[in-house]
Amino acid sequence: ELFSAGRDVGNYMVQAKLQTNLGKKIGLLELGFQNINRSPSYLYSDSSVFPIRINKSLNTENVTNINAFLFVNPLKIKLSFDYYLVSNYTYVEDYNKVRQSTELFNFIRLGVSKVFKFTKHWNWYMDVSLQSIAGNAPLHLPWLYTRNRIAYEGNPFKNLVLSTGIELRYMSSYYADGYSPVLGQFFYQSTKKISMTPDATFFMNFRIRSFTSFLRFENLNSATTKYGFGFKNNNFVAPSYAMPGLIFRAGIFWNFVN
Repeated sequence: ELFSAGRDVGNYMVQAKLQTNLGKKIGLLELGFQNINRSPSYLYSDSSVFPIRINKSLNTENVTNINAFLFVNPLKIKLSFDYYLVSNYTYVEDYNKVRQSTELFNFIRLGVSKVFKFTKHWNWYMDVSLQSIAGNAPLHLPWLYTRNRIAYEGNPFKNLVLSTGIELRYMSSYYADGYSPVLGQFFYQSTKKISMTPDATFFMNFRIRSFTSFLRFENLNSATTKYGFGFKNNNFVAPSYAMPGLIFRAGIFWNFVN
């Protein structure tokens, strides 16, 4: 993709992927490459009406991503690798100050995904990611992120297809970005670190013939008796911005066939 006119003239995105089957004893391998050269977002422009402060003109950002994943057939496991190389990274600091890092930095993400079968109908879906930043980067990432689902999946009755269980999400403590409500943007900060207890959700997805529905009870981890029983032990998504307590979600999809 290449922009040949307009504000973003000269911006481009190049992407390539190569996939091969290494046989039943090993599995499927995919290699990928992506390079993006882009103008900083319009929010960071002097001509925008957002109340921002810019100290200098901004150069185009460049991001290179080299990635790979391997699905190992005998173990039924997916391994993933992402390497990012970033230059002229543009970001917000102190609520409304636009900064651009001229130093080249990189970070790596390693991932593992696997399904464990306890019994015929009980499964454990595991996703784990590890991240590390190299260089003096104005970027913070949690070192560990994991999502796990333990679910019953099957047909307990003739016309019922059911998937129900518990979902748990967790990330290690880190300096999460602050939030600027005026800009509607997150900004870089290194003074307040957030930590969390694992997010817990009960879910139920089911289908009865043409009727499909889902139910979710989210943030069960916020239950506490500290202030009298309630869902008040909230995790934080950003400093001073707590997640809600218990949330109930429901959805319905129903086909009527004449």
